[in-house]
Amino acid sequence: MKKFGFCDLNISIPSHQFKEKCLEELVSLGYKTVALNTTVYEEKNETSKKKKSQNKEVIPPPQATLDPEEVQGKLQILQRITLHFSDANQLQKLTKSENTKKYDIVSVVPKSFTAFQLACACKDIDLISFDASEHPIFMNRKTYNLAVANSIYFEVPYAPAIADSGKRRTTIQVAHAYHTYGKSKNIILSSGITDFLKLRSPYDVANLALLFGLSEEQAKNSMLDTCRALILRAEGRRFSRTAMTMMITDLDLDSDGEPMAKRYKTTEDSDSDMS
Repeated sequence: MKKFGFCDLNISIPSHQFKEKCLEELVSLGYKTVALNTTVYEEKNETSKKKKSQNKEVIPPPQATLDPEEVQGKLQILQRITLHFSDANQLQKLTKSENTKKYDIVSVVPKSFTAFQLACACKDIDLISFDASEHPIFMNRKTYNLAVANSIYFEVPYAPAIADSGKRRTTIQVAHAYHTYGKSKNIILSSGITDFLKLRSPYDVANLALLFGLSEEQAKNSMLDTCRALILRAEGRRFSRTAMTMMITDLDLDSDGEPMAKRYKTTEDSDSDMS
C-alpha cells in the first residue's frame, strides 16, 4: 500500500459503475489514492425469524474493482466499509465480522449521541462520518478529544453540501462543531459522491474547506497528510502493527561530548593495565 498524494476516501459509486471513465476523471483531477465505499445500514425492527439468525454475516465482502492492470501506476484504490448504527450491538457486529478485516478503512455513522460516544471510544474503527440528510447529533469536547486520543478521524463529505441547501446547512453546522469542540483536529475532506461527474479538484475542495471552518493549512492537509495518517493508522489496526520510538534523556556528557560512564570505564581499564 503506497501512493498517497491527494486522497478522496469516500467514493460511493457502485462497483459496476466504477469504470475507466471514472478512473480517468479522478486521475485528471490530480487524485492519487481513493477509497471505494460500501455502506451498511442498521437493521430496524428485527422479526423473530431474523433474531434467530443473529449470527448471520451482516457485513458484505469488499466490492470488486477495476482490473489491476488498468489501475496500475495511476491510482491506489482502497476498500472502505461504513456502518450506520445507533446501538452497541450493531457496532459489535461490525468489529467482530470476518469480512470487516478485508477492508482497508472502517468507518461509522453514529445515529445518536450514545452511538457517537461508543464510536469515539472504539479503537477498532478508523473514521467517524455523518449523514447530512439527517439532523446533526450532539457532541462535546470530551468525546471529541477521546476520539483524537484514540487516533480516530472525522470526515466532512462535500458532495451533499453542493447538491442541496438543507444538506449544506447541516454539513457546515457539523464542520463548525468540529472546529468548536476540537479545533478541527483529525479532519479529512472527501466527496461522498455517487456520480463521478460531481467530483471536484483538490484545490476546489480546499476552498470549500474554508467555509467549513478549517484553516488553509488544515484544508490542504485534510486531503494529504491527515489522510495519509489515517491510512497508516488503519493499516496498523489491520495488521496489529505498532511503532515505538526510543529516546535517551538526561545523558551525562563530559566536555568532549562522550558519555561519562563510558569515559570512566575506559579510564579505569587503562589504570588497571598500567598496574
